[in-house]
Amino acid sequence: MFPFPRILIKHWSLAWLSSFLLSIFFFSSILVLFTISEDIEKYVDLCLNSPVVFFNVTFLIYLPWITPICCFTGTILTFYIFEKNLEWSSLKACAVSPLWISGTILLISGLISIIPIFFTISQKNSLTNESSENKVGFTMKVGRQSSWFFQSFNRIKMTGENLQIYLYDEHGNDALRMRCQKAFWSEDKGWIFQNGVYLSFQTERGIPVPVSDKNKIEWQEVKNDAFYKESNTGKTPLRKLSFKELSLGELNENPKLHILLSQKPANLSFQKLKQINSGFSDVSSSVLAPFRFQYAKICVGFLSSLFATITALLLVVGTERKSISKIFPLILCGIVAFYVTTRFADPLGEIGILNEWTSASVPYLSVILLIALIQIRLPRKKFIFQLP
Repeated sequence: MFPFPRILIKHWSLAWLSSFLLSIFFFSSILVLFTISEDIEKYVDLCLNSPVVFFNVTFLIYLPWITPICCFTGTILTFYIFEKNLEWSSLKACAVSPLWISGTILLISGLISIIPIFFTISQKNSLTNESSENKVGFTMKVGRQSSWFFQSFNRIKMTGENLQIYLYDEHGNDALRMRCQKAFWSEDKGWIFQNGVYLSFQTERGIPVPVSDKNKIEWQEVKNDAFYKESNTGKTPLRKLSFKELSLGELNENPKLHILLSQKPANLSFQKLKQINSGFSDVSSSVLAPFRFQYAKICVGFLSSLFATITALLLVVGTERKSISKIFPLILCGIVAFYVTTRFADPLGEIGILNEWTSASVPYLSVILLIALIQIRLPRKKFIFQLP
């Protein structure tokens, strides 16, 4: 067993960190310049009055996808510089296991990836703010139980106007319809409906009659009703009652999650996507598929730095000659493979045809598999790990 090469590991680790920081500086400088060029006066004013916000919108927001790129370029640059002085070949000649160096670089890249992970998880708000607090034509569909239609809904005050609610029985037929001028939502009291009317339909359980003093729906027998017909289920209302104010425990759907569903998944933070995934029980719904896929994509992206480092290591430790002329075509192949698989996997994951975790992982795994296969097909004599 070889002794722990502490000096070598320290030497390579510092070189890798230097290359990584150089890459961070290069790519972040380009992003800052492009961002500022969109509106120079705005960002200069923001930099002077609120440096923290300026740093967030010009750098931190891009950190989750800059880090994997810098891990990749940092690894390539480190091995390229060392191989120019034949340090990697000399290390092999001294019978030092290359796994010490490769494992150390992977460990460092894994530790560095914690920073963008922490930044992503700590984001609590949506990535983009809606221009208006009022949503026109706001809809809530609660599986096969009920449907809610608001003419307008204020997402700040949690109030809606001209609401129509359809409550269904177990067969999907109408059981109750309700219309009201205004509706108010609060976490402690639930929904409060004002100035409306509800219609009760015949069901197998009976007629659903809202009881205002008990804040619940009671099911009454209708066989003795003058309008009762066995084939009249969910077709003709048998009761019509008006109310000034009403609250029902059965109609207590939280609108906050449905407001999130009305936004684009890519515009929601990690915390908001997590709320959607845990807040809806209908996990097979196609409506939730884009949000589940976006959540899985972010989670898999947490490992993107390791994927990038592994890919770079496969490129640089496979052959003794690490010239850019030999590595660059392989990098292009990896980029094309990532782009093509992403174009195919993303739509399948968004519509729920393919499992969201599989769809999110396929682009990364395809690049690693492609590079590994290319390296295996190279002549055996070029492998660094070849035994004497």
